[in-house]
Amino acid sequence: DLSMNQGVAQSNGLLVTETETFTVTGTTDPFVTVDVARDGDGMFDDGMTTADANGLVSVDVTLLHDATNVGVNALRVRASAGPEETVTVHYALGTVTRFESSQGNIDVELFDTDAPGTVANFKNYSARYDNSIIHRSVSSFVIQGGGFTFDSGSNPQVESVPTDAPIQNEFAIASNSNVRGTLSMAQLGGDINSGTSEWFFNFVDNTFLDNVPHTVFGRVIGTGMSVVDAIAGLPQFNLNGV
Repeated sequence: DLSMNQGVAQSNGLLVTETETFTVTGTTDPFVTVDVARDGDGMFDDGMTTADANGLVSVDVTLLHDATNVGVNALRVRASAGPEETVTVHYALGTVTRFESSQGNIDVELFDTDAPGTVANFKNYSARYDNSIIHRSVSSFVIQGGGFTFDSGSNPQVESVPTDAPIQNEFAIASNSNVRGTLSMAQLGGDINSGTSEWFFNFVDNTFLDNVPHTVFGRVIGTGMSVVDAIAGLPQFNLNGV
């Protein structure tokens, strides 16, 4: 899981917090009014304070996480004596986990509430994902991992990730569809309750997978999709015969 320092962590191009109330601090001229716009309505009415005699500012803002912003809060802060500044904060309702890859980090907010069994299953496998690889990459579709690890030592080997019993499908189209940027469970063809260790990132809208269905249990946050796209663009090699 992503480590939070005092409730906030740096992610791909933004800050991440699991706390609804976010405190903006800074300095400006003494005694000027500082106000914040959060919800995109053009009104600076989501937080207000007055700088103290030293120009120090601290203002609390209540963050949103709804179907429209999916947790992304672009806070616009202005002072009567200075220019407007923006800080982008992702308010995560679920666990935030980090995929570390050769192409960069991918941070994902997991859907603990919508797919609790699938998230618990993913967390249970987390230690087994060390040195795992993206073993499937299909143009304009998905990249898939969680099935194999690679040992690059003196005797390089690709080995299967040890699996537990399959889990029950938890797909909920009303909440989460297989669109670009989502993390979803892989399964054996025709068996929706066959998911074990493997997962995939949708890097295009694959809503037809909702008809199968494949359980969506997370969403990439920040600029993490640039890393997914970079992985999808790497050279591919067919190792079926190995």
